[in-house]
Amino acid sequence: MKVNQLKYFLAIVEAGSLSAAAQSLGVAQPALSQHIANLEHELEVLLLERSPRGVSSTPAGDLLYEHARTIIRQFERAESDVRHLGHSPSGEIVVVVAASVAQIVAPSLAREVAERLPEVNLLIQEGMSINLARLVESGRADLAFVPSAILPSGVESEQILTEDLALGGARGEEGDSPGPIDFEEACRFPLVLPSLPHYVRNTLEQVAFDQGVRLNIKAEQDSPRLLPRLVASGYAYSILPENGFFEDQKLDSIFTRRIAKPDISRSLHIIWPKAASQDRLTVEVKSVMREVITALSISGHLRGSLKVG
Repeated sequence: MKVNQLKYFLAIVEAGSLSAAAQSLGVAQPALSQHIANLEHELEVLLLERSPRGVSSTPAGDLLYEHARTIIRQFERAESDVRHLGHSPSGEIVVVVAASVAQIVAPSLAREVAERLPEVNLLIQEGMSINLARLVESGRADLAFVPSAILPSGVESEQILTEDLALGGARGEEGDSPGPIDFEEACRFPLVLPSLPHYVRNTLEQVAFDQGVRLNIKAEQDSPRLLPRLVASGYAYSILPENGFFEDQKLDSIFTRRIAKPDISRSLHIIWPKAASQDRLTVEVKSVMREVITALSISGHLRGSLKVG
């Protein structure tokens, strides 16, 4: 396989058309078709399916597409690192952040990267935690700030924060009192929770099973914006990492009480592809990201305990 073959293959899959890809690449369509035919012959698999509506990737093509994205990105980063040695890093970098902390972290991260690394084009996306690690492993994202789960083998991680889970409810409602609350007591409140297989829901189901209690689930809600609003309205209570209650709510609209007996927490990690461990752009933005998260934690904007060291 040659780098140009991979670039041509990516362009065709993303354009969904040989003619559109040929035009964007400035390559004659017969030559582009021949490059793909040679690649399919070399790999002994069919990569693209042709139809009157255009072209689409086969299962083998989908797999090559994920690898090719990572290879081309690293090739371009290596070229940039060598060309700009001794200068501020430049290029595009994609950072994904768990939705429960995105509005807290993203503005400060964007501001700091723009100030310290002016040649870097930072793209920040948010999403459900369960999907973000896969985006990093596949090369669709360069860095992520996500809760711990079983991380894929293609990423490296650095634990930076530990969040306690808490019962949250509308101010003035039953249960609004200081101090922690036992898990068994918290389970009696009508709860709105994320649906399975959300990381927090999985954790709560396992703890409830271990403790021999039942979660009083009134409703399920997967929107990190809507769920705390339902809690603030008095519709139901929830058990979430504390940051998840206040991302889009005023501090005085919801009370929170740390879950005790047993204590339940989750760790938050910065993760990146193993292939990018020495990538200068990734390393520089990761350093800024670490400083931003640390500062937000120390200031109290991001709730949780910093990992020492």
